[in-house]
Amino acid sequence: QAGVGQVNVESLEEVAVLARAAEQADRTMRVGIRVNPDVTADTHPYISTGKSVIKFATPVDQVPAAARRIAASPRLRLTAVAMHLGSQLLDASPYAQGAARLLELVKALQEAGHALESLDIGGGLGIRYLHEEPLEPAALAAAVLPIVEGTGLTLHLEPGRYLVGSAGIMLTTVVYRKHSGGKDV
Repeated sequence: QAGVGQVNVESLEEVAVLARAAEQADRTMRVGIRVNPDVTADTHPYISTGKSVIKFATPVDQVPAAARRIAASPRLRLTAVAMHLGSQLLDASPYAQGAARLLELVKALQEAGHALESLDIGGGLGIRYLHEEPLEPAALAAAVLPIVEGTGLTLHLEPGRYLVGSAGIMLTTVVYRKHSGGKDV
């Protein structure tokens, strides 16, 4: 109802849920498929999301089925493929690898008749917490633009923490204490 520009789905189940929601709202939804491009990024394992064994995103081999399900829904329109490799990335090369893999999928989806409009390379640009050298947007652009130029697709980036990471603090309150493992926590 709010007119969200695009919803990225990660699974066939999410396609079904979104199709029902769009039907109930009597709205057509623009949909992107968040793909797991099986790219290893040098970051903490808990915030790495682009490797094949990770639970996030749609495996490459399931993308055609997801695209067919989206196309079969009268209220869904496939407009993008997307990825998110992880957080706190300090090197542009995984983005280049991922973009190249996404473009292979884009070609296959376009050949199957899907009119894609954009390519979303996610976010995760690293920032300085201690001694890290942040990934500068110019370095990311230099790595990715040669791969995607000429496709006619709009390139999306989700800069998140790069824009706001140094602008906030985390404030918490202890609500409960308990005894566990021989100590008070």
